[in-house]
Amino acid sequence: MRPGRRLTARSLFGLGLLLAVALGTVRVAADPPRAERPTYAVGDLWIRSDGVFEVVTVGVEGYVFRSKSGPQTTDLHVSRDLSLRRVVRNGVDAQSFDPPVPFEWPLEVGKGGTSTAVFRRIRPDGRVQPPVSVDVTWGAEAEEEVTVPAGTFRTVRVSVRFTGPHVRGGTTFWYAPEARQIVRARSVDGSGYEVIALRSPKVAAAPPPLPPADPPAPAS
Repeated sequence: MRPGRRLTARSLFGLGLLLAVALGTVRVAADPPRAERPTYAVGDLWIRSDGVFEVVTVGVEGYVFRSKSGPQTTDLHVSRDLSLRRVVRNGVDAQSFDPPVPFEWPLEVGKGGTSTAVFRRIRPDGRVQPPVSVDVTWGAEAEEEVTVPAGTFRTVRVSVRFTGPHVRGGTTFWYAPEARQIVRARSVDGSGYEVIALRSPKVAAAPPPLPPADPPAPAS
């Protein structure tokens, strides 16, 4: 603008519009991904690549997800923060993680924490392993778009690491706020799962998630 030139109403409007667009762009760019903690009801389904799980119990401590495959029944006891507490197969404890990982909700990139837990496991051959104390570190690392058989979702990627005597392991999972569930999980040993379907309108609106993949077994 040349010296002495007056600002007209039209030029002021144009400058205001540019400023508004710029501020809006900054605000959107600064808005971090965020995921509120979901809640679920008995009968809700979670359909993943290694089985179909149904919520059979809702309690103060969390949920029980049950899967049946032939003669075997697997119950996953999950805290309200969606962290694994126990695995029970055919009515017998297979492993436990006490206390469960204290994920902090709402999940947002940059959040994380540390804790200590006791891991117990019974091998498939019936041998009981001694309980192991492990240090746990978790963190919401990044926002990522992932594609699984159930669709493409904007997710928050969360890593969990376990260290202790003869134990080195962990898992990474991708939580999708839109689907309100974990849509992918991968353990350091390569095992994991993905969501393969959101079966009905009820489930699509609020499908129950599962915790990260099972904690690592103590090294033999």
